[in-house]
Amino acid sequence: MYGYMDKILRVDLTNASVQETPLDPDAARKYIGGSGLSAKIIYDELDPDVDPLSPENLLVFATGPYQGTAVYFSGRHSVCTKSPLTGIWAEATSGGFWGYSFKRTGYDALVLTGKAKNPVYLYISDAGVEIRDASYLWGLDSYETESRLKEELKGLSVRVACIGQGGENLVRFAGVANDMGRIAGRCGVGAVMGSKNLKAIVVHGTKKPPVADQALLSKYIRGLKASKDNPLAVIFGKYGTAMFLDTFESIGDVPFQYWTKGDARRGRNAKLAAKVGGAAMYKQILTKNYHCYACPIGCGRIVKVTSPEKYATEGHGPEYESAAAFGTLCMIDSLAAVAKMNDMCNRYGVDTIEMGSIVAFAMSCYEKGWITKADTDGIELNWGNADAAITLIEKVVKREGFGVVLADGLLPAARAIGHGSESIVIHSKGQSFAMHDPRAFHGLALSYGTSERGACHLHGMGWLEMAGFGFSPYSLGGKRVKKYSLEGQPLSTKATQDLA
Repeated sequence: MYGYMDKILRVDLTNASVQETPLDPDAARKYIGGSGLSAKIIYDELDPDVDPLSPENLLVFATGPYQGTAVYFSGRHSVCTKSPLTGIWAEATSGGFWGYSFKRTGYDALVLTGKAKNPVYLYISDAGVEIRDASYLWGLDSYETESRLKEELKGLSVRVACIGQGGENLVRFAGVANDMGRIAGRCGVGAVMGSKNLKAIVVHGTKKPPVADQALLSKYIRGLKASKDNPLAVIFGKYGTAMFLDTFESIGDVPFQYWTKGDARRGRNAKLAAKVGGAAMYKQILTKNYHCYACPIGCGRIVKVTSPEKYATEGHGPEYESAAAFGTLCMIDSLAAVAKMNDMCNRYGVDTIEMGSIVAFAMSCYEKGWITKADTDGIELNWGNADAAITLIEKVVKREGFGVVLADGLLPAARAIGHGSESIVIHSKGQSFAMHDPRAFHGLALSYGTSERGACHLHGMGWLEMAGFGFSPYSLGGKRVKKYSLEGQPLSTKATQDLA
């Protein structure tokens, strides 16, 4: 089939066995893309009652028909499983270069099951598949792991997907990191990888997927080059996704103080949002743009913080979700501190949306007196206390002290804290909201409530109301939705969920 390698790689880590199976062309046509293919495999092969952290759970890395080619924006891959955070469908995606490189090893998907006796990593190349010892890598963060593996395999342009200490310690919102700062973050896919004693997947391939008409595809891609000059693309390239903090605070989209402060306090909120937003990042700490594979825009931020020294960091800067989660949601106005917390999560390999929500929830409980310094190991979890947030992140990732209470996610933490704190948890199906407020966009509320992976702003695009878009190309009757109203929203949500 064009766009596909027509092979699925299956690895049973318990038996250290490797098998190739053919890709079902009908399934590939019906379930397009990495997440679609993964859903088909998991639905067909996984017992729905399986413990997500048991060896029997499946972990699937997959790509779609565009990966391995030069099609714009095709530097992505999906990681899917049964979620240890929600107990339902788990899907996380990441950019960078890993997906492109994996596809060129000759496979469309990697299906993992079982559990290795000791930590291992996979090395997948044109020559075949090897299961190698990773005991010496266990305990390293994602950056250290990637650096060590690239040093060992120097001379080869390998790409690495790995877990940090978050995945190793089975933090239920751990992700899978790649390319020194990209991360498939949501749903706890990294915890599943850690439960299998799998530290990393290293890929290096040169095979090309078949293309029906290479000349026509090349012409199409050349025609897309104009997209980099689109005004929105230019703004994204300059300010990154964190520009949404600057632009969407005024319409009530940005959450503050764990969802309790909205546009009634807009003057104060605008100042806080501006301090940690895209424009401030551009002016203060940006050193260069990061481009994922085949992307002309480069919205990724490479930043450097030198002052204050305690927040010193260099690498991938915070996206919108991370800047809002650690900034406005926790009422922290230090861009340097937000960059530091983002870097910590990238290195430890945990979801910034979930971690920021956990910290903000804990601050809410502290403010209400439901937890005290006696519960938090002496940490003063006052709003805006960046040092306390940094200390708490470390405790959660390492499952130390009060961090043990939080490492399994929001709902388990609320049940442990008590005092009726479950009533203030902002979540759907156990997963925290992304940093977009559904009170501003009612279609987003429906998307959060009906998404198959728990709260998700991407499975359904009600959030596009924020830009004034209607959905006439997708919804029946061509009617536009109304802001601050549920009128037309169910149909729009259904249509855009199908599209997504």
